Amino acid sequence: AATADKLDAANKELAALRPQAETATASSAQVASLRSQLADTQRAAAERSAALDQAVKDLATARQTADASGNDLAAVREQLRRTQAQSADNANENLQLKTRHALSGSATTAPNRPGVIAPTAITMETPFVSLPATPPPAAAPSAATVAPAKTEAPASAAVAAQPRIYVVTNGDTLSGIAKRTYGSASRWKEILDANKDVIRNPNALTLGTKLRIP
Repeated sequence: AATADKLDAANKELAALRPQAETATASSAQVASLRSQLADTQRAAAERSAALDQAVKDLATARQTADASGNDLAAVREQLRRTQAQSADNANENLQLKTRHALSGSATTAPNRPGVIAPTAITMETPFVSLPATPPPAAAPSAATVAPAKTEAPASAAVAAQPRIYVVTNGDTLSGIAKRTYGSASRWKEILDANKDVIRNPNALTLGTKLRIP
């Protein structure tokens, strides 16, 4: 009877402990689930941390690129400013050259056209020799002279043989100089051939150029 009483007490205690055991088992399952969730959360947090670190690195790289681009942009702006300043200087210099050219009034008439000669003074280092309109009458041959008299060279050839220098003045052209010196504008080619070393552009003579008149 005593043993039966003990057995009944043990069964009752076991029956009372079973719900607690079931509760402990459920708690163990919940703990395991929570541990799994915690592991997943930790992995996600690690991935987010890695992504955040990569984002910080990308941001630093982007800042460096932006700084480099800003420096390049500043250099390009400075180069553009210098180029604009140089262009302005070139434009001013071109304007000054055009103004000087307009003031000098240098002609650009083609050399194969006589053109109109401006009434300006001719500056020459060796003056031209004026020839008489008609040559003086030759002396009558004497009776003792049988052989024909030697023909003398015309005075114009002697004058042409003398070295002559012509200084280019305002409005001069090769055809005009030929007209003044030879009396024919079509002989401008002779002057050009004799002065190829000083004439760069036969259509626009430079003021002050010394031309040899052959």
